[in-house]
Parts: sequence; C-alpha cells; structure tokens
Amino acid sequence: MIAIVQALVLSFGCVCLLMPAYLRLLRHSGFGKRVRREFGPDWHIVKEGTPTMGGLLLVVVVLALSLLLDAVDASTYAILLALLGVSLVGAFDDWLNARTGIGISARQKLLWQIGVSIISAVYIQQHFAFA
Repeated sequence: MIAIVQALVLSFGCVCLLMPAYLRLLRHSGFGKRVRREFGPDWHIVKEGTPTMGGLLLVVVVLALSLLLDAVDASTYAILLALLGVSLVGAFDDWLNARTGIGISARQKLLWQIGVSIISAVYIQQHFAFA
C-alpha cells in the first residue's frame, strides 16, 4: 500500500513538471482542438488549437512509475488495465477530434467507458476477494 501511495505522489509531481513541455510538444505537433464553425456560439473559436491528448502523459507516467516502483500486484494490474482502457477511449476521441473536428459523440464515449468499467468490475469481482 505504501508503494502505491508513493507512486501516486511521484506521478503527480512528474506530471506537474512535465506537462508544460508536453503541451508545447502537442501544440507544435498540431494536436489541437478543431472547432466546427457551423455549430455552437462564435466565442468557441477561441478554443481553436487548444492542445488535446493531455491525459496521455498522465496515463504513461502513472503506468511507468507503478511498474518501476514495483507498486503493482495482481489486483492493481486489473485497475491499471481499466485505466488504460478508458484512456484509450479518450485518446481515440481526442485524436479523431484533432484530425476531423468531430470526435465520437458523448453518448458513444460514455457507452465505451461504461463497457470498460463493467468488464473491469466483473473481472475484479470474480478474481479478487472484494466484497
């Protein structure tokens, strides 16, 4: 349990330190929000170019530090896989939005996230001694 808390605190610090450089990299790479002008209010134009996929850094740091600090046992692997699953849904949505200006719908995203959560919860309940 101590190793998990250490990994969490260290992950937070690393993300805080790395995020500014990561956001510059995303801006430079063109991974920015595209605003469709035919929908929504005109003031949404200020969102144009806002970096997307910022959660990717968080997930990579959490996964890497959890593994490097040996803060992972069988039950936390399942939780980390659930994190990876919902993160992939978000990353796909951000990538699609950056490329086409249209991400997946909120309903689709929610359904995918619920699906990953249900699969994870059932797996954890069946394989580990949680009430």
